[in-house]
Amino acid sequence: MPVQVFISYARDDDEPPPGPEPLPGFVTSLHEHLLHQLKQLGQPRPKLWRDTGEIERTDQFEPVIEQQIARSDFVIVVLSPNWLARLWCRRELESFRSRWVHEGESKLRHRILVVNKTHLDPGARPALLQGQEGHNFYALNAEQHEGSRERPFFVLGKIKDERFVQQILELASKLQRLACEISPAPPGMVTPASAPTNGRTIFVAQPADDMRQPYERILNELKGRGFAIVPNADVPNDHSAVAFIDGALTTAEISIHPLGEKRGYAPAEENPIVQLQLARAALRARGPDPGRDEDARPPFRRIVWAPKIVEDPDAARPAAEGERDPLAVLANLANSSTPTKSRVTASAGLLIS
Repeated sequence: MPVQVFISYARDDDEPPPGPEPLPGFVTSLHEHLLHQLKQLGQPRPKLWRDTGEIERTDQFEPVIEQQIARSDFVIVVLSPNWLARLWCRRELESFRSRWVHEGESKLRHRILVVNKTHLDPGARPALLQGQEGHNFYALNAEQHEGSRERPFFVLGKIKDERFVQQILELASKLQRLACEISPAPPGMVTPASAPTNGRTIFVAQPADDMRQPYERILNELKGRGFAIVPNADVPNDHSAVAFIDGALTTAEISIHPLGEKRGYAPAEENPIVQLQLARAALRARGPDPGRDEDARPPFRRIVWAPKIVEDPDAARPAAEGERDPLAVLANLANSSTPTKSRVTASAGLLIS
């Protein structure tokens, strides 16, 4: 059976705009663009399921939803004030939690993808949705007045910002990668999930949202070459973040840290995740390699990738202003995790410590 993804959404978030021209609602457009991009990516191709058009008139609504949730490997939550206000939406999330809770909370969270239709205070989210930034289909402009600082990428049935497409590309790539992890490859086809393993594990640090697309490319390339990748879920947004990162680092021989201009969310009473992962990797590099013969194995290394050009339109330093200095990027982190003795490949923005 194909990998199935359940889309949980509030119907008000898919309301088509009024007018003589038939235009799609947000969720319909999201669904259709995801389907198109998944077709371009090829196999394995996850099946996207949502209730519109798939529930027969003779079916009872609730049993069909429960049945499809039970068949689903992943869930996309289209998060908005409308979603939060709907008891039915929260029941869908709870049903999905019950379906996969036996795997443990970390793996359960790995099966949940958040699409942020609008901006919400992270504290307003259900606990299960706290701990990942998700895919934002809006931008915030701090220079505008509070009442108009949010700029949606999709308005009145039309895409108003090219970042809508960028988010679709990233979300589709992630869905296919997740499908690869649990799907057997067709005969004769080698996928990142089915490629021969080389017995080596790499920690790829979770980036802020301006580096998610390069991050996905790194994951796909490394998996295609047979490396095991940790962590296999987003860094939690609570006090368990440090233990989560340290546990993943313990199993790895090297860490890779993609750095853009943003720092990501900050778990409870900790640094933002970009800095936090650098700091924990620095401690890992200075300490002994747990359970390993140090004489038979090279020391733990960190690779910090600070590309000279960041193409994110929301970045603090747009690409049009010129190239960045990789060492200056690290200095701006103002964190003791910066490598003190590093080899620099300036053309690629790589720092190795």
